[in-house]
Amino acid sequence: MKYFIILASFMLFMACNQNDQTTTNADPQTSTADPYIHVDIEGTNVQRVILKNRDGKIREEGFMLDGKRTGMWIIFDRSDVFPQKIISYQNDLYNGPYYEFTERGQMILKANYINNKLDGYFARYKFSKEVVTANYINGKLNGEYREYDERKNFLTKVENYKDDQLHGKVEYYNQDGVVIMEYGYKNGKKMSGGMVDQ
Repeated sequence: MKYFIILASFMLFMACNQNDQTTTNADPQTSTADPYIHVDIEGTNVQRVILKNRDGKIREEGFMLDGKRTGMWIIFDRSDVFPQKIISYQNDLYNGPYYEFTERGQMILKANYINNKLDGYFARYKFSKEVVTANYINGKLNGEYREYDERKNFLTKVENYKDDQLHGKVEYYNQDGVVIMEYGYKNGKKMSGGMVDQ
């Protein structure tokens, strides 16, 4: 019985693979062959799309719906083990989570997009620790922007933004977490501030 289940699973897998159609599309604008491999997903307008390098290793993979990128796409650079980027698409635009990684698989950037514009939490990392955090709304900085020391991981600066302009307090910190400089901004213009007496 165990062997029958394994054999039936294998036959089902092979049957599914035979129904997928692999095509290489020609680009009518450039008259050169499309380097992507397109695999139709039966019963849908979705295709699995793969780009390989000269050595046959996957460089990009993801899905297309009606000829437009959709869902998660994975981009590889030199490493074929860890992705360089993971990008969320909807209607061929960045929509959703976006990540970048080092060749060793450490995250260096985390963001969110809506229609190709940064929207939501944003962070840069070094050695798996946050070095910059921010918040975006419709492609513009809004709210707190924070910077951290790359080596000792302490907060060094906090800025406040409104529609991509400094608005509110800007504070600089020493290693002990004490404010050493403070400025006040309104709509991008410095209104006050300087060194803070200890």
